[in-house]
Amino acid sequence: MNATTLIGQFAEFAAGTAVADVPASAVDQARLCLVDWFAVGIGAAGDAQAAAVAKALEQRQDNRRGAATLLTGGQASAADAALGNGVFSHILDFDDTHVPSILHGSGPLWAALLAVGETHGIAEDRLLSGFAVGFQAGARLGSQGLGERLTRQGWHATPVLGRVAAAAAISHARQFDPVTAAHAIALAASQATGFTRSFGSMAKPLNAGRAASDAVLAADLAHASVQGPLGILDGPDGLVQTLLQDHGLTLDHAVQGLSEPPWEVSRNSFKPYASCQLTHAAIDAARALSRQCAPQRLRGIRAHIHPLALKIAGRATARTSAEAKFSLRFCIALGLSGYPGSMHDFGDERISDPALQSLAGKVELIADTTQTRTSARLEIVDDDGHEAVHSIPHAFGSIENPMRWEHLERKFFDLVHDRLPADRAPALFDTLSNFGQPGGLAYGMSLLRPGE
Repeated sequence: MNATTLIGQFAEFAAGTAVADVPASAVDQARLCLVDWFAVGIGAAGDAQAAAVAKALEQRQDNRRGAATLLTGGQASAADAALGNGVFSHILDFDDTHVPSILHGSGPLWAALLAVGETHGIAEDRLLSGFAVGFQAGARLGSQGLGERLTRQGWHATPVLGRVAAAAAISHARQFDPVTAAHAIALAASQATGFTRSFGSMAKPLNAGRAASDAVLAADLAHASVQGPLGILDGPDGLVQTLLQDHGLTLDHAVQGLSEPPWEVSRNSFKPYASCQLTHAAIDAARALSRQCAPQRLRGIRAHIHPLALKIAGRATARTSAEAKFSLRFCIALGLSGYPGSMHDFGDERISDPALQSLAGKVELIADTTQTRTSARLEIVDDDGHEAVHSIPHAFGSIENPMRWEHLERKFFDLVHDRLPADRAPALFDTLSNFGQPGGLAYGMSLLRPGE
């Protein structure tokens, strides 16, 4: 194994980092990510598409040595559990986002780690450090604007970066040597794909699930001495260079100071609204203006947003829940109407509301290069010509305006309170928020299984 390759350096980092090397602040943030991941995954239980995925996975279960799935607590092979849980945690589009790289890290990472954690009996503290290590690898790879460039050119950053992240995380968790870790990461990276054209459909959460599942499989193959393309991230024909068609691109930034601060998981962002993160600043502005207007009397709405927000979330129509989450117009209409942007606000009742659809039709979206991906400016005018303006410099949930433990606790109980028996939700939250003690994973998963 050549440690001068990028894959080799990621492998050295994954294999060479001890549990104690990960700062306590990064471990605490990993727990926060775990709480949020469970919440959005369990919250998806009422979604018809999630039920369809669960049914499909049941038909291919391997009960010989299984891992639990979030929706049913039932057993599946590690790869299938990772697939299902990666999908479930991304269906609501309510999961975390590392804004600099546009990586939804928890979806593929926790789905993969908990599946191998159950099947291989990995200690909880090593799963936490594995999450931080894998997150570091994936987020650093997508830094320096690469995640945004991938997105602009039609690639879904999460399954591209997430396969590298999840394979590095598993390599750390399973205590692979650097050679085995390198082949695991290389094999996972070689499967990278996913398109922004899938946004607004079930293919988007499937991308996250496949990233987790492919990483589990890649680790199993590497452990069995299957070799991967160790130079896949290097040179003019490397993975990212090919995806971006930039054959002079170098990725040295991804491994410089890889084990040094900042730990990227500490710069992760959580979502207060169940929609694309690029809609959140506009929702914040709309909710602020809702206290100054009567939505039915508005005749004009202008939203100044980052150009990428227009590209990704500029849908003219919102006919389904998945489409509504990627429609700035619909999201702004929700906010102006005083709705909280919960998962229920992207259900059939709201989508079929003629007043909301009419209001959404009045929204003009303006690509504004002075805006960031977490800022927006909203201007409204009513039938009498009265105008109001509100600007959001940093959306709630962003790095500069973060959601903290108390916010995530409320989000957790809002999402799971009607999915679990009354006594189990507090027990699960306590287990996850203190994750790291022996037996925590088995106990947490047992709380998902009926009758236990």
